Amino acid sequence: MRLTDRRWIGLALLIGLALSIAMVPRSQVAGDQLNLLALGWRLLFEGDWPVHGNPTSAGGFTPGSLSALVVGLSLALWQDHRALAALTLVTHLIAYLLLDRLVRRTLGPEERFLFAILYWLNPWRLYHSAFIWNPNFLFVVGALHLWTAYGLREHRRFWISFAHVLVIGLAVQVAIHTLPLVLVSLLLWWRGYLRLHVGGVLAAAAAIAASLAPWLAAAIADPTLRPSAGDGTWFYFLNTSLRAAVYWVRYSSYALSSEVSCIDLGGLIGAASAARLEPAVEVVKAVLYYATLPLSLWANYELWKGGRRWWRPVTEVVRTEREWLVGVVRWSFVAVLLIFALSPATVSRWYLFSVFHLAVLPLVLAGGSLLRGPRATIARRTAWAYGVTAVVLGVALLFGAPMYRCGGERCSRAATLPSLRHDHPMLEPLGIQATCPVVVDDPAGWWIQTVRDGRPGGYLPAPARNDSDLQ
Repeated sequence: MRLTDRRWIGLALLIGLALSIAMVPRSQVAGDQLNLLALGWRLLFEGDWPVHGNPTSAGGFTPGSLSALVVGLSLALWQDHRALAALTLVTHLIAYLLLDRLVRRTLGPEERFLFAILYWLNPWRLYHSAFIWNPNFLFVVGALHLWTAYGLREHRRFWISFAHVLVIGLAVQVAIHTLPLVLVSLLLWWRGYLRLHVGGVLAAAAAIAASLAPWLAAAIADPTLRPSAGDGTWFYFLNTSLRAAVYWVRYSSYALSSEVSCIDLGGLIGAASAARLEPAVEVVKAVLYYATLPLSLWANYELWKGGRRWWRPVTEVVRTEREWLVGVVRWSFVAVLLIFALSPATVSRWYLFSVFHLAVLPLVLAGGSLLRGPRATIARRTAWAYGVTAVVLGVALLFGAPMYRCGGERCSRAATLPSLRHDHPMLEPLGIQATCPVVVDDPAGWWIQTVRDGRPGGYLPAPARNDSDLQ
């Protein structure tokens, strides 16, 4: 069976889907997850529709009330904290099916096979496919953004323009890190890679404004609800852009972040056996890091090496759909550098999830060319090595990653389950205490930021935090 046979694509789809399905019942909660679940709990069981979403990394809260609606509807279907994890998995599947169809239309069968490995089986994506977290929805947001942009590459269409803008505007209410797509769209429109219908854009803007009206009124009355803007220096701006570029390159490699690679198999093979294996595991992680990162760097170099006229008008550089997609990747990277130069917070691994699919495309494109060239044999072996390694890493994530096991080393504050100052009525009904018990009634503990703290009339302000894990 040839590497480009569609059955390999189907097998990759089934393996990735099986891993994510197995992850759903193992999904755990930490502070961000409790914040998100509390929004849906308030809407569904207390009749209070919050006008804001989760706290943001820079401080303040995500604007808009869509987060509470998404969580509330999932809990209405299944009164369990893993209901939202299952919904997350569904959105990842939708994202891949949309992107796979687009890759099949614009690129060759070799690139389609590589995309199945480098996107669908990618351990970065797999880890975020089946636990509760608002940035995990950015994968489907990015896919919808690219799909609608593809529909606007030649003609101005009202409904597709409406959908393109509406996706961005509504998604900001779930995860504020959707914002890079705003600049991506503006640059693509400016360079002619997408043609927006003015009426569709205005209609979508009106719908977004209407949905944000309750939050705007509340934010005017209570400034702590507004996301923080932050300050910076030119050195700081350079640093954030560099970090964004590093994550862009790392996404198509196995240079995983500290949380994603924080594998503890003690629950599967016993603590003593896991401790004996730890040195070997560290060596494997280092080998994967330094063996795959250069390939990703090379692929991005190849992308730009062939684009000496990339800044020219689209009519001069785009003759095929493949060239259109290559141009979209280049301009999206430029947008990433520009938008994160103004980032109010240190760039973390999830800030670029809305362009994750674009970040893996340089290696897909470069690898596809190799598979059709004189070095096809070594390229084919490398592709198989990536695929097998991805499956092994996926199994390791299923049994040992922080958000799919109770206890053990977390390697990240964001993945740590804090003790609570008080009990909360959602902990038992949503199965949180049965999955991994939360310590409650701890006077020195934390409290859920999206519910009342027992103080007269207020909610806890969302503090700025820096839980980045570049290493």
